[in-house]
Amino acid sequence: RRDACARRPMASLLKALGLAAAHRPFDDADRHHLRRAPDGAPVDASSNPGLRVLPGFVRPDEAAEVEACARDALDRFGATHVSRAHRKFFEDQMAHLGPDAPEVNMLRVTGRFEAAGQ
Repeated sequence: RRDACARRPMASLLKALGLAAAHRPFDDADRHHLRRAPDGAPVDASSNPGLRVLPGFVRPDEAAEVEACARDALDRFGATHVSRAHRKFFEDQMAHLGPDAPEVNMLRVTGRFEAAGQ
């Protein structure tokens, strides 16, 4: 059974397991909020992986709490993926932005050890 499941597309697998959920149609709100990482272009319906935007899904106070918890997890357990050399390179690339340049970071928390000393 495990081998059969591994060869099935995810949608078919979820449907066979009785876990399939229908998405509402992709709409203008989704199109407005979802962007491609390389160039910021909108994501069209045919390329959308199933994401839907739900404005107001989380109250502002709830969002602040979730953000605080996420930042705490990054501070406590985050592993960086930016070496000193890369950090210098990225900082040099953004030097023209002056004091408005974003801080270079690539912290992530995955639930597994990724760096020495974690």
